[in-house]
Order: sequence, then structure tokens, then C-alpha cells
Amino acid sequence: SCQQILFMAVTATGIYNDCIRCFIMHHEGIFGKRIKGEAFDVKHNPKIIRIFGIWDFRLRLIMNHKVVDYIIVGQGLAGSCLALHLLKQKKSLAVFSAPVPESASCVAAGLFNPLTGKKLSLSWLADELFPYLHTFYQEAERLTRQHFFFPMPVYRPFVSAGEQNEWMSKNLDDSLLRYVEVFKSPAFEEHVHNPFGGLLVKQGGYVDTTGFLSSVRTLISHQGTFIDECLLEKELAIIDDGVEYRGLKASKIIFCEGTSVNFNQFFSWLPVQP
Repeated sequence: SCQQILFMAVTATGIYNDCIRCFIMHHEGIFGKRIKGEAFDVKHNPKIIRIFGIWDFRLRLIMNHKVVDYIIVGQGLAGSCLALHLLKQKKSLAVFSAPVPESASCVAAGLFNPLTGKKLSLSWLADELFPYLHTFYQEAERLTRQHFFFPMPVYRPFVSAGEQNEWMSKNLDDSLLRYVEVFKSPAFEEHVHNPFGGLLVKQGGYVDTTGFLSSVRTLISHQGTFIDECLLEKELAIIDDGVEYRGLKASKIIFCEGTSVNFNQFFSWLPVQP
């Protein structure tokens, strides 16, 4: 078939960009739309991924090393953060993730706020997590050369005089004062109706989750291997020194699948509630 001819050509010559460019220019009609004349980078062009599917995966294994340190399954927020950490440590990666537009990571608002709950209590480990949160995402922006991190204070108006009195009577300790400023009279009136004042929460903000995921995906494609497919667990073999999947070997595999872990043959026993 045409795909087999292409695969053999790449295997024999290694000149994958020229092979695919010539192949597409001569066989553009079989793909149902014209893509002639475009510049193609085999490793990173999404059209190549969509056109060749599993063949693209085999091509990638030729272009990259067949042995990596880690396979990551799932490139949501957890998988993306993990991939960034591993890339910073100079680890080699292969990331498998099929697009799921309605996934929790894609639809998340991305808000972060050190105060939680009805009583606005300080979040668990806030003193450790929030300083690191800012450092991590600023470094991620530097690595990806994209902007998706938006730190900003969050203003929460008091809903009643009673709530105002409750906060004014509190003896706020230093741990809480680092994150909140209390306004007993209206503030920011040009933006919000707040007759009883409110709380200005510091170290809050939001992450553009879609932009973050896209930026990390591009970085993985450049510095590792990104496969736009689901990993089929039935084809995953556990070997003495790690795992093997369709010729790709890794020392470790990490599943970052969120609630899809319920369908994972290795972890379906975990009591995960969507």
C-alpha cells in the first residue's frame, strides 16, 4: 500500500521529511483534501498525525530512540505537569493521549484560590503549595514561551452585615493575613456592588488550561515523543527492566487518566468516583 511504501522508504533512507513531502505531493488525492505545497515537519505537523495514525507512531519510533525513561498515558493537567517535571530533569518521554474535548482538564476554569469552603478557611498546605504554584507555572511559561498563567487578587464581597461583623471580629493570625485583606467599607465600587465591604484574597488567579495543555503538548513533541492515540493496555507488556509497547521500551509507565482509571485493567479496582 502507499503507507507501506512510505514506511519502507523512511526505514531505508532516513530522509523522512523529503519522503513524506514527495509522497503527499504525488498522492494528495487519496486524503480527500488538497494539502500540496505546504511545508511539512514530520515530527510536529498535526496533519501527518491525522493522516497516518498508527503509521505515524511507527515513524516516530524510527525518528526517536526506541527506549525512553518514561511513558506517560494521558496529557491532562496531571500528565502535563508531570511531563514538565521530567523534561526539566532531562528524562526522555513518550506521551500517549487521544484528544477528549469534554475532559475535566479541558473544561476546567483553572481558578486557584488559597481560601476555600463556606467559611473561607485556608487551603490544605497553602503555605507550601501556593508559592510553588506560582514558581511552577512561571517556569512553564518560560519553557514553552507561551502565556497562560494569570495571577491576580480575588475580591469576594460580604453578602450581609452579619458576615462583615463575623470577619471583623476575627483575630486573624499571620498565616491568614498573608492571603487576605479585609475591607469593612465598600471597595472597587466602579467594578462591583459591595455595600458591606469584602475580602481581597491574595495569591489567587487562573490558568488558561486549554492554552497550558496545548503549549505543553508542543513542548513534548519537540523534546520527546507525543502520540495522539490511546494506549491499548492489552498490547502493553511488562518486562524485566520496565515495559514494552509496540516496540517502544520504557523503564516506567505512569497513568494520568483521571476518572478513566475506572476502565484501566491495572487500576480498575481503585474506588474512584467521577
